[in-house]
Amino acid sequence: MSAVGDSSNAERVVRQFMATCTQAWPTGDTTSLGRFFSEDAEYHNGPLKPVKGQDAIVASLTEMMALGGEVEADIRHLVADGPVVMTERVDYVRLGDKLASLRIAGVFEVDGGVITAWRDYFDGNEFGAQLQA
Repeated sequence: MSAVGDSSNAERVVRQFMATCTQAWPTGDTTSLGRFFSEDAEYHNGPLKPVKGQDAIVASLTEMMALGGEVEADIRHLVADGPVVMTERVDYVRLGDKLASLRIAGVFEVDGGVITAWRDYFDGNEFGAQLQA
């Protein structure tokens, strides 16, 4: 496993991951995302069941990206304290002529230059209602 950053700069790792994820979304090519996670990383995406392991996280991201469209993450606030990075952001998803936004509070834990835990908190109904409209 090749670390994407050093452990002293967890913020940089998270920012690089968010940018890489946004760039990968339109094509659904998640091959570049695995390197951001430790082998035993955990990902909990809101109300969905948590997934554990680098391969499971990449598979989960692949499923989400299969929706297609484009995604932009507008980081409103980012706070880092050692290995913990907390974000308040709005993710915008464009599917055809529809644009939906989702307010998310995210918590990342970084160790050895890779993400070991990622938890996103949001109201899934807020997002779903926009796509239904």
